[in-house]
This record gives sequence, C-alpha cells and structure tokens, in this order.
Amino acid sequence: MKKSAIAIIFNDTKTELLLIKRRDVPVWVLPGGGIEDNEDPSDGAEREALEETGLTVKIERQVADYQPLNRLAAQTYTFECSVLGGNLAKGAETRNIQFFPLNQLPSSFFFVHQEWVNDALRNESFLISRKLDYVTYSRLILYFMKHPVHVIRALFARLGLPLNSKN
Repeated sequence: MKKSAIAIIFNDTKTELLLIKRRDVPVWVLPGGGIEDNEDPSDGAEREALEETGLTVKIERQVADYQPLNRLAAQTYTFECSVLGGNLAKGAETRNIQFFPLNQLPSSFFFVHQEWVNDALRNESFLISRKLDYVTYSRLILYFMKHPVHVIRALFARLGLPLNSKN
C-alpha cells in the first residue's frame, strides 16, 4: 500500500478546518492521498491539497508520522498547512469542500482524521510518531455494521474501482 500525505488546513485564526467530501465514499475527510514514487511527503501533501481543493498551501510543520498496525492502513504523514492562494474548486475525487468551525465538524467526519486533527491542535514541539492503533479490524466491523454502503464503496475504491458518481 502506498504511503499517504495529509494536509490539515486551518483558516488564518485556526478556528476552522477545511474538509472535503469524497465522491466515492460520502464522508468528510482531510485533503490528502497517496505519495507518488520519489515524491517527498510534504510535496505530496501540497499536491493533494491543490488537486482536491484548488488551493495552494504552505507547509507550516509536520505534525506526525503514523505507522500501520495492519493491512488496513498505510504509513501516513500529516502536515499542518496554511493557504497561500487559489480558489476553492472541486477536484475529480471531491464532491464538496467547506471550512467548518472546529466545534461544529460534521457528524460524517472520518474518525481517524479527527484523531489527526486532535494531534495537530495539541501543538507539540516534537514530531508525533506512533502506530495507527485505532485502525483495527474490529473497528472496521463496527463501522461496517453502522455504515455498510460506505465500507463497500471504500473497498471498491481500494481495488481501483471507485464509484465516483457526479451526483
């Protein structure tokens, strides 16, 4: 599985967070995705932010390096970013884009990404490095029981068969 880079994009006052709603799995997530071969993780975060939001971002700091506990996840690098320019624009994988107040994040915000935002908000002076111990098979089963369509759509996307409806 490819390593991933995630952009945690706050507004200027750090009171709102930019999220995207995916086309293939209708949940709100942080902008990000797979790192290309020979691509630096920070460059990957900037590229993914531009592709998915239309915004050019500046990396303010690397927040964390998360290592997978199992095959459900990949090594993931998270970066706190600020907006340099551009205009919000949906990409091929994006159904919607919106800044949300930190105290009013959508109920369909992916729980793993919420953990990453919490880590960024702690403003540690060191790089967080830990296992993705909250991405487990038991949590996947529980999530499947609550949201079977989301899990099936995510599995199709993982197999390279995304269900990217334009609706």
